[in-house]
Amino acid sequence: MEDLSEKFVKFSQLNDTDVSSSIDSTQKVLEAFNLKAEDAGALLDTMNKVGQDTGISMDTLTSAMVSNAASLKELGMSAADAAAFLGQCETSGVDTSAVMAGLKKALVNASKEGKR
Repeated sequence: MEDLSEKFVKFSQLNDTDVSSSIDSTQKVLEAFNLKAEDAGALLDTMNKVGQDTGISMDTLTSAMVSNAASLKELGMSAADAAAFLGQCETSGVDTSAVMAGLKKALVNASKEGKR
C-alpha cells in the first residue's frame, strides 16, 4: 500500500495533477477494464509512459479510456493497449472522439452482420 501511495504521489508530480483526482481517475480506469487494485502500479507506469511519449494529458487519457472502454475491450485491447492507442491518436493530431465514434459505428455494423 505504501509503495502504491508513493507511485500516486510521483505520478501526480510528474503530470501536474492532484493526487486525489489521480487516484479517482485511475480507479475508474481499473474498473472500466476489470482490473484489480494490484494492477494500479503497472497502469500508472503505462499511463506515464504514454503521456511522456505522446504529450496526452492524464485527464484526457483517463477520460477517453473510461468513456470508450467497452469499444476498446471489444476490439481486444487491454488497458495498456488502449492507453497507447489513444496516445497515438493524440500524437497524430486526430480527433480521438471522432475516431472512437467511427470505431463504435463499425463495431455495431459488424455485430449486425454477425461478424466479431
